[in-house]
Amino acid sequence: MRTVMTLAVCLSALCATACSSVSGPEPAETVGPTSVATSSASPQTSTPVLQTSSAPPQKPRSVPATSSAQTSTPVPETKREDPYAKLREQPGFLSRANFGRRWPLTVEAGVVSCKAPQSVVFMDPEGTIYAVNGQAMSSYPELPRIDRIWAPNPEDPVLKIDISPVLDRGLVSRE
Repeated sequence: MRTVMTLAVCLSALCATACSSVSGPEPAETVGPTSVATSSASPQTSTPVLQTSSAPPQKPRSVPATSSAQTSTPVPETKREDPYAKLREQPGFLSRANFGRRWPLTVEAGVVSCKAPQSVVFMDPEGTIYAVNGQAMSSYPELPRIDRIWAPNPEDPVLKIDISPVLDRGLVSRE
């Protein structure tokens, strides 16, 4: 019990010291001088003892209010550039926002399209074009396969997330 009281008094004194350094040269409200001494009941243990003086408490000092206009620094507004602005203009634009958790790729967005004959390809934000379906893989063997950016299924990492919505969108956008 004495330890708890001593801790509370120490915290109170610490707060009073912090407040006086923030509020200026006038001392903050204190109950009076407080000190902690220890008494030893036995040579192996010591118990803190609370000692206070009976000095009258000082009147609390109020801190003048400041308006938020005086304390805040204006921050210039900066428009955040859309990294996919050029892609959004193209037909076949897809993004994680369109699919949510069902988004099957590891890139955030891209453009899907269909080259003749029914070869579905996907262009990522960096401009890399991937072959999405088997027809694109055989017609354009120089293209990397979509497997490089095809996301694993979180429920079973051996499987991939269903990519058929991307394929369907690509086939609909046939050139």
